[in-house]
Order: sequence, then C-alpha cells, then structure tokens
Amino acid sequence: MPVETVPAENFGFLSQVFAIDQSSSSALTRERFDWEPTHPSLLQDLEAGSYPF
Repeated sequence: MPVETVPAENFGFLSQVFAIDQSSSSALTRERFDWEPTHPSLLQDLEAGSYPF
C-alpha cells in the first residue's frame, strides 16, 4: 500500500499525540486474559485479497 507523509498540522490539537512514538503490543492482553489470536493477521488478510483497495 502506498504511504505518504502528512504534515502534523493536518491533525489539529491531536498532532502532538500522533507525533509521540507510541509502541503497542498485545503482550499485556495475552498475559492478563490468557488470550491467543486465532484468526489471520491484517497482513495475511491483505495478502489473501480479503480487503478491497
């Protein structure tokens, strides 16, 4: 998928939130709820053609 840079000003007051490096992980959810994903990942769905472009 094509990616393009968008100026932070386009996001108004949320621009500072989006500018912060915010990593995410499902590790806490997996640990707390003994959860393991069973469905394909988003990338697998995209590769299989499940999402129209």
